[in-house]
Amino acid sequence: MCINPQKQPLHLVNAIFSSPSFVRRLLFIIARYTLFIRNITYSAIKQGLYLF
Repeated sequence: MCINPQKQPLHLVNAIFSSPSFVRRLLFIIARYTLFIRNITYSAIKQGLYLF
């Protein structure tokens, strides 16, 4: 199995991006990190209000 190494990364990226499960996983990760950051920001604001 001989694959051109210069063509392989692009083909791999196309395969990854064309797969729906990857998109679902990416959206899930983005949503989870957004919630995570929002929770941290909320708790930081709450602690900041307690300090004042």
